[in-house]
Amino acid sequence: SSESPVFLKKNNLYALNLTKQEIGKTGYGILVEGYMDVISLYQNGVRNVTASLGTALTENQARLLKRYTGQVILAYDADEAGKNATLRGMEILHKENFRIKVFSIPDGKDPDDYIKRHGKGGFMQVIKAALPYAEYKLELARAGLNLSGTEDRLRFLREAVGILRSLSPMEADLYVRKLATETGISEGAIRAELGRNSQEKTPVQETRDTGSHMETSIS
Repeated sequence: SSESPVFLKKNNLYALNLTKQEIGKTGYGILVEGYMDVISLYQNGVRNVTASLGTALTENQARLLKRYTGQVILAYDADEAGKNATLRGMEILHKENFRIKVFSIPDGKDPDDYIKRHGKGGFMQVIKAALPYAEYKLELARAGLNLSGTEDRLRFLREAVGILRSLSPMEADLYVRKLATETGISEGAIRAELGRNSQEKTPVQETRDTGSHMETSIS
């Protein structure tokens, strides 16, 4: 639909008029990427679902959704564009104080494909395994690294500390303990790193930023 002074896509969510009651009833909303994902899930009995209107998730859309729930499961496509949209959406939802989980669809499928193959039961089983905000970001930081090696372990920890800084003190404390167990680095050392100036860039961030700039220049 064309936009008008009374209809702006950035201010609306697809099918929310049909699904808002179910979102309120279940206590959470499933946020997907496309219209067909919403339609397929709804037709298969998963009705606490909505999507942004052909745009990346906006702050206004997040605030609209907050009227009906404080918890969102992101179920975007498994391709690279979907992963990038997930990261952007997570940060917008985090700023609006949502409780966030991320649903990673097996086999690189989108929600439409997955529920057509596996039905509501199969879809809901995977939904139950959705990762909380921090765990999803830690999984991304861990990807491709060999944590049995000192260099990769330190690289992961420095990036993980940056993630922990965005959490509440209680959440951060929980993940400090988990990271200490996983990496063999003491809780005290991780807490000391966590207490450093949060504006200070770590060597890992500087390296990744430089790498991204180089890749952009090369492309």
